[in-house]
Amino acid sequence: MKIYKILSLVAVLFMLQNFCEAQTKDVYEICRSGDTASLKAMLLQTPLLIDSKQSKGFTPLIIATYNGQAEISAILLRSGADINAQDKAGNTALMGLCFNGNIAMVQLLLKNKVAINALNFNHASALIFAATFGHVEIIKLLLQAGADKSIKDSNGKTALDQAMMQGNEAVVTLLK
Repeated sequence: MKIYKILSLVAVLFMLQNFCEAQTKDVYEICRSGDTASLKAMLLQTPLLIDSKQSKGFTPLIIATYNGQAEISAILLRSGADINAQDKAGNTALMGLCFNGNIAMVQLLLKNKVAINALNFNHASALIFAATFGHVEIIKLLLQAGADKSIKDSNGKTALDQAMMQGNEAVVTLLK
């Protein structure tokens, strides 16, 4: 009788794990594609998915912002998503946006009080990413929001150093 109960419990736990894994896989595609109705339903059913991480450590918010899904991102933020969650490299949603250059999504995160000077595991900040990739408008937004120009990455380079290495005079002028 005890073995039957233990086996039943193990079976239920296995089914629950498979259900959660299926839900987790779906939430990332939902955030990538912009399916707001499915996201709302999923978060009602399984609220812990909001800050779940896939294999590279990307959260639903990181995926939504990187893919330009403003409405999905707003839903996640209103629902309590960790705006400063880091992936496996320590990058945040803001850092990803400073890499890909989506100004509107940067503005959304800034409105929601993102940690402007957060650092990844290479000690790089969002400003360093924006300078490296030459995103002038994003750099202006970051500076207005209080980004620290003196932060140095693990190679001892500031955002200004990165801009100079890229030969981007517009960014160099902004950061001097």
